[in-house]
Amino acid sequence: MNKTRVAILGAGKIGRYHAREFSSLGAEVVAILGSSRESSAKTAEKLEKDFGVKTKPYHVLEELLGNEKLDAVSICTPPEMHASQISLCLEKGLNVMCEKPFVQTNNDDYKTAKELLDFAEKKRRILTVNTQWASIVDYFKGYTDLDSLKKFSMEAEPEGKGIGLLNDFLPHANSVLIKMVPDGKVEGIEFLSKNENSVIVKFKYENSKKSVEVKYGFRTRVSRPGQIVFSLNEKTFRREIGSEYRQFFAANKERFEIEDPLRVSIRKFLQACNDYGVPLISKKEILENIALTKQIIKEYIS
Repeated sequence: MNKTRVAILGAGKIGRYHAREFSSLGAEVVAILGSSRESSAKTAEKLEKDFGVKTKPYHVLEELLGNEKLDAVSICTPPEMHASQISLCLEKGLNVMCEKPFVQTNNDDYKTAKELLDFAEKKRRILTVNTQWASIVDYFKGYTDLDSLKKFSMEAEPEGKGIGLLNDFLPHANSVLIKMVPDGKVEGIEFLSKNENSVIVKFKYENSKKSVEVKYGFRTRVSRPGQIVFSLNEKTFRREIGSEYRQFFAANKERFEIEDPLRVSIRKFLQACNDYGVPLISKKEILENIALTKQIIKEYIS
């Protein structure tokens, strides 16, 4: 079987890890897109040095898409560029994975996202978002009863300050919640902390089967790796980092290893591109996440 041929748009930050994981999972990273000729060339050199990923640098998207034969792209550029880049790549018949936030425009993000997702369906292409922490839900199922879920919280240390904390990590936290409580409705949003370095928000989220008290606590990261903590009912799971960045979660005397969530997300995307699986995040989940994120941020601003 031929390798899936992938381009990474924006490979200098999180995109470099996309390039590493796509390559390690058997895809061919044939090209990257940078903001300038110089930065793209430097990034390509660093990818080869750090991960053995040999790729061709571009700084004009249309040139990249015109020159390279691709199956998929991974979009890791600034959020305000996502919508136009997704549209152009779908027009070229490519499968698309996009970093969060999925879209960030001056208009209605939900409407824009739905139009793009509908367009992907029309083109029979995969379009998904990389909110990889939703993969943790499959592990939770082995350690707690999600059917009796009453309380859920997540603590994290994203980059950014103030509303930037929400923009950076709300999509991740919401993706986990939506996996456990699909078709939910939010009410009673309340901010317990709201400053440059800490945001704590609580609300109720319920569907026809359960009502869950939710609390998110985000504080500005001071060093890597940032802390990740989940609590389900009275059980708390804390992330631990082992050698070679192996990831574990500990809850009381229980400790289990997880596959790197980014790797899970990319693996499932590649499987979907090759018609033997579905993406980690569905169209329905993307739209539910955007709606919930919008409500929380609107309350923060008001």
